[in-house]
Amino acid sequence: MSASPEEIKPKKDLFHTPWFTPVIIVGVLIIFIALYYGIGFSLTRQANNHYSERDCNSLLKTSNSIEKFYPMKIASFTDPARAQAIECRAYLKADSLHNEQDWKAAFDAYEEYRSTYPRGIFDKEARDLAADSLFQLAAEQRSEEGFADAVENLIVLIARFEGTPSVPKAKAVLPEVYMEWGAECHAKAEFSEAEDVYNALSKWATQEEKQDYVAKARLELAQTYFDWGKDLHIKKDFTNASDKFNMAAKTDPTPKAKGSATEQVNVYLPGFHLAWGEYLLSQSKFSDAIQHFKKSVELSSTSEKKNAQNALSDAYLVWAEGYRKMEDYNQALSKIDDAYKAAGTSTYQKKAEAAREETLIRFSNSGGAQAVEVMNDAKSSICEDGKPLEDPPIIGISEIDQMVISGVELPMPSSIAAGSPGELQYVVCGDIKDVTVQKCPYSTSGYGAASYWIERIRYDWTLKVFDAQTGKLFKQKTFTGPAPETCPMYHSFSLFETTHYHRGDRPSATTMTDWLASLLK
Repeated sequence: MSASPEEIKPKKDLFHTPWFTPVIIVGVLIIFIALYYGIGFSLTRQANNHYSERDCNSLLKTSNSIEKFYPMKIASFTDPARAQAIECRAYLKADSLHNEQDWKAAFDAYEEYRSTYPRGIFDKEARDLAADSLFQLAAEQRSEEGFADAVENLIVLIARFEGTPSVPKAKAVLPEVYMEWGAECHAKAEFSEAEDVYNALSKWATQEEKQDYVAKARLELAQTYFDWGKDLHIKKDFTNASDKFNMAAKTDPTPKAKGSATEQVNVYLPGFHLAWGEYLLSQSKFSDAIQHFKKSVELSSTSEKKNAQNALSDAYLVWAEGYRKMEDYNQALSKIDDAYKAAGTSTYQKKAEAAREETLIRFSNSGGAQAVEVMNDAKSSICEDGKPLEDPPIIGISEIDQMVISGVELPMPSSIAAGSPGELQYVVCGDIKDVTVQKCPYSTSGYGAASYWIERIRYDWTLKVFDAQTGKLFKQKTFTGPAPETCPMYHSFSLFETTHYHRGDRPSATTMTDWLASLLK
């Protein structure tokens, strides 16, 4: 018998309850969240383990998952892993640049890593590799002849990365880079830069107690100074060139060694001073020039001494010519005497003798102040001292015969008056005497003893003609002037006068000059 509808009751269905679905969803969500965060915490833990193990590759794989599935806003607990990943990326970037041999970028990346992560897990490696990058950069710059940058980077490496494996290598290579840098500057005639480089090397080597490099730096510096001096010599900067030669000898650590800078200087200096002297001669700086010619003689070897002496002799002759142009023949003759004494060979002595003869001829033909002085001296020597003028031997050497007169005022026409020492064949010494022709007595009363007088005086001029060269008397003549007027019968005298002198005229000047002219024919 079947039950009645009233008796049949429906069974309870859990899945069809109104609250079941929400519960299930919440449960699943809770499980998902728990699983999501659990996995996140697990990944973060793995990342931390990889970081502790300094396994950046694994860390970054884990971090990629974290960064992909765990946004920072809902998974802040993953921040440490993210920071660890950033640090690893920074270090691996530097490593990648180092592997690519981009040394400058690698050095900067390692330094940026160390600056950003002063306690990073790769601090030691980053420091070592930064030093290595700097060393490799310096090596690359050295190979490209960028020596200044290479030295700078090696110095930075040594100063900032003590204790790294690269420092001993840098200390070993730095002096060699200095040497190559100095040699390049030297070869390019950049002597001032080379000087700075070798001085820097010497200072560094002294501090590092590397005496072998101190000596090498000084050797190269000495050679640099020598070549610098030669370059300045070519440019006619003799003063600074001389300073560089002195520095070369002063710096040279092995002055007695064969081929040393000191030996080169000693060999070079005689010619250098000779060139300096010639340059000064061209500037008419004769006195200074002579000092350098003398220095050349002093420094010359035995085999070159005579040549240097001849050059000095020639310099004196050039100086003498300078005086001749100014008609200062006395100084010219003095310098020619010096030239004769300085000459190293008879050829140059004869050259000086020839210059003396030429100077004497020019002096004898001169009408300048010194020539006039010589003629006046010749007059004084013969007319006052009774002997001819001995020096210089320029009196009367011309074919023209002329004369000068002393002791009387007699106008000498140009036809007989000597205009130069060479024309001076005769010296005329004049002597004037007063000859009393008559004494006329007078009395105040016209009678008795005379108390007043008129004295009539005539002029007698004696002209003595002497040979200007020998001083011997050639001709002599006395010329008598006309007698004065006769005494008057009466003459007035003043109160205090007792004698009046009546003088005649002097002898005829024409008569005297005509006579002198006749002696020259």
